[in-house]
Amino acid sequence: MEAWYPLGRGSYTGVCAGDTRGNAWTVDDAPQYLAQQVKDALCSDERVAALDIHVRIVDADVYLQGQVATEDRRGCAETIAAELLPDHRIHNDIRVLTVLDAADEEHLA
Repeated sequence: MEAWYPLGRGSYTGVCAGDTRGNAWTVDDAPQYLAQQVKDALCSDERVAALDIHVRIVDADVYLQGQVATEDRRGCAETIAAELLPDHRIHNDIRVLTVLDAADEEHLA
């Protein structure tokens, strides 16, 4: 049994649990296993590095939900999921956090 490992920036490979033939992930693999693999990749890839992205798989649809700091990270999350699961449709519902300017200085009397 082999696990997936990042091979470099944006390059991933994977083998199904118990599959010693080296087959890539498919729609028929357990959804919870695939969802965790995507979540792990989103956490470990420096382009996203987000711990709080939720991944849900229903049939051939992958739903990404959560928050990231930039639009670029949002796009990279979708790219990573699509690279890992090319036979799935990716629904990117990740929101980009807005940064507010610092409030004016408060003077206490």
